Amino acid sequence: MREWFAAGEIAAMELPGLSKFESNLIKRTKKENWVSRSRTGRGGGLEYHIENLPRSAREELVRRHLSSGETAIVPAQAPLLPAETLHFAVWQRETMQARLAVLAELERIVLHHSLTKNAPQPTTAELWAQVRAERDGLLAQSDWTQMPDSPLTAAKKTAWAVYRQSLRDITTQADPAAVAWPVAPDKKGKTS
Repeated sequence: MREWFAAGEIAAMELPGLSKFESNLIKRTKKENWVSRSRTGRGGGLEYHIENLPRSAREELVRRHLSSGETAIVPAQAPLLPAETLHFAVWQRETMQARLAVLAELERIVLHHSLTKNAPQPTTAELWAQVRAERDGLLAQSDWTQMPDSPLTAAKKTAWAVYRQSLRDITTQADPAAVAWPVAPDKKGKTS
């Protein structure tokens, strides 16, 4: 895949985010200080590297290249480097491109084989910490039921006290991943 194009060639491609007029494109290259090189052959002038192009234009250019069936010089799956890297040494850009190609290949393998990128499973201590945090929140939400000025009847107040004690005893269960949560008295008999 070609990496350098004259302003007229870029304009003629009518890529997204770019003017289709060569003069407007040349003004943009000057304004944004695009990396260029002298064009060899007919007419001279300048050529601009594709990494100067906006991301949407680069992606469209790569899409067109791939749909043409031509063989790419660089791996087709490798993401394009940002334009800021054009001033890096060649070996630095090649190293970055190689690393990005490896990451792109891993991404392709994950997608192709329906693998998931799971976060590491929490430890038992972390699970218990989550259970305690949930429990503490439920206790805080039901604190009002035990206040002397609570509008609850004595029977309802007792039911809430039993519920709150069950919450406090939750950490005596064996598995923090399969906690049997007590049902709040105001939720008993209701379906979600």
